[in-house]
Amino acid sequence: MTHPFARARTIRVGESVAGNAALTGKCVVFSNELFDAQPFRRFVFRDGAWRELGVALNARAGALIETELPAIEGAPMRDAPPLPPAPMPGGWHLDLPLAASALVREIAAQPWSGLFLACDYGKSWRELLETTPAGTARAYHRHTQSNDLLAHPGEQDLTCHICWDWLAEALAENGFSPPRVESQEAFFVRHAGKYLENAFAEDAACAAGAGSRKRSLMQLLHPAHMGQKFQALHGFRAARV
Repeated sequence: MTHPFARARTIRVGESVAGNAALTGKCVVFSNELFDAQPFRRFVFRDGAWRELGVALNARAGALIETELPAIEGAPMRDAPPLPPAPMPGGWHLDLPLAASALVREIAAQPWSGLFLACDYGKSWRELLETTPAGTARAYHRHTQSNDLLAHPGEQDLTCHICWDWLAEALAENGFSPPRVESQEAFFVRHAGKYLENAFAEDAACAAGAGSRKRSLMQLLHPAHMGQKFQALHGFRAARV
């Protein structure tokens, strides 16, 4: 596939962006659903305190079960915000994408300049605290969504919404200005309007398969499809003089 860049590099699962593989020079660092695929930790508010949820093996049943760990106070780990001390409704879940924030910090710490663009599912910290009482974690097995995170161990994908505030903060702390989150619809309309206009015009003029590209683009743009469910975080860092 042709592109206007000097070269393209793909960082695959398990590869690091540090050391000899560090990002350098002028770059566009792009990801699609990278951060919601990172490990996360689950917490539940019970009996006036936050408790982390772990996984244990029920030897008799031969199945994995969820178990509550001792109560915690403050932040669950370094660089994470403190859990809200105010009483929450019993059973309120928080799924914290802590590894996603750590990965952004690792990427932003590399000696490169240019554009950071991440397309993903996410919410603000306030939304996670106020609008998702059951948490945002979910499982996908054979393209079917489920809330049973412990079913089909090793055979299903686990994911949760990322916290946009944490990722934007990590970028800002590393000199990106200004990190901004937009719906996918708004991002494409504001930053790729000319491309969309030309794509729709070319599609309409094409006799064979007319409308196919337009339908694909509308899936990405329409609020009822991916336009509002998906968001884009972007920020720019100028080259250091």
